Amino acid sequence: MKYAFRAVLLLSSLMLFGCYNNGAIYAMNNSAEDNTIVVYKRNGFDGTLEYMNSVSTGGQGSGIESVPGPGAGTIDPLASNYAVVMSDNNRALFAVNAGSNEVSSFSVKRNADLKLMSTLDSGGENPVSVATTGNVVYVMNVNEGQSSLQGFVFNRGGKLTPLPDSARDLTGRATAIRFSEDGKHLIAAEVNTQRLQVFARDGRYLSEEATTFEYPTPAEGRNVPNPFGIETFKGADGQYLVVGEARVFTQDGENDIQGGSVSTFKIAHNGELDPISLDVSNGGSLALCWVVFNEFTNRMFTANTASDTISNYYSTASGEANLTSGVAFQEDDGQSGAGLTDLFTTSKYVYQLYSAEGTVVTLAIKNDGSLVEVDRDTDLAAIGGNQGITGF
Repeated sequence: MKYAFRAVLLLSSLMLFGCYNNGAIYAMNNSAEDNTIVVYKRNGFDGTLEYMNSVSTGGQGSGIESVPGPGAGTIDPLASNYAVVMSDNNRALFAVNAGSNEVSSFSVKRNADLKLMSTLDSGGENPVSVATTGNVVYVMNVNEGQSSLQGFVFNRGGKLTPLPDSARDLTGRATAIRFSEDGKHLIAAEVNTQRLQVFARDGRYLSEEATTFEYPTPAEGRNVPNPFGIETFKGADGQYLVVGEARVFTQDGENDIQGGSVSTFKIAHNGELDPISLDVSNGGSLALCWVVFNEFTNRMFTANTASDTISNYYSTASGEANLTSGVAFQEDDGQSGAGLTDLFTTSKYVYQLYSAEGTVVTLAIKNDGSLVEVDRDTDLAAIGGNQGITGF
């Protein structure tokens, strides 16, 4: 009996060890010659990463050249969120190829490495963002500044097939698309129209028309919001949305960067967005363009590219956003120009992509929401242009 008990303990420990160490992080180099996904093993005990492989998408990225819209060269060539995403069950990965107007899909192997399954026409020009739920994928194409959506389905192996009659038009230049956590709605953020578009999903298809939320006129002296980054999460009594707002233009249209903000909304059953918190300042950090929600801590983290900082908000059960720290993490006193862009969070860690430097930094989330660096990996293109990060 004593030895049997020890055997059970040993087996439990091994199972626990395997569970905590079964993870990966995927980042895209967006190369104009050969777009590539860099694969890292993720250590669940301390969050650190170990380089595993680099896998071609079979297409071309934009490189350091900006696609149409508010891009910034080597820092943010795609001007988007979710250039790389995973399926709900983490068995497939999808990535855009903005240079060749394609979308690629991969199957995720048991060791977390990737196998390319398909590279298809994206249904438009300059694809920059992907959203997925169930076996459905939608790709957002920038085109020449008038964004559009194209639908696909994928099989158990991750191979994509275009979805006939699934194209939908947006009303402006969008930066991000994301499904609600229950998969019933797809939200698009239009950075130039100050609009959020919400499409209802019925099976594989989106509604023909979107429900539109238009931001109110800001208070005097406050810049227009420029909704850029979005994230969805589930709250105590429904589905919620948080939007990261860059605020880089005055109400007269002048280029005059101002401290960023977030706003939160409840997603109603009919697709309407009910505001909860509007224009919650990040304390003055500039170019807030990416936002993620950490479900383990109920905290939102935003990347502020022009200030090289990450801000931290706490979300109440009803979706209210409260700034905890305008500077939860500072890179090199804000002077590095490293390009803090896309970020991803899982467990009690944040993974920050430095677009210009080709670096992924691992940050541990402390009890007060502050971030402490625990790892730094430099396996992406040092010439810049890197975009998109995801994982599990």
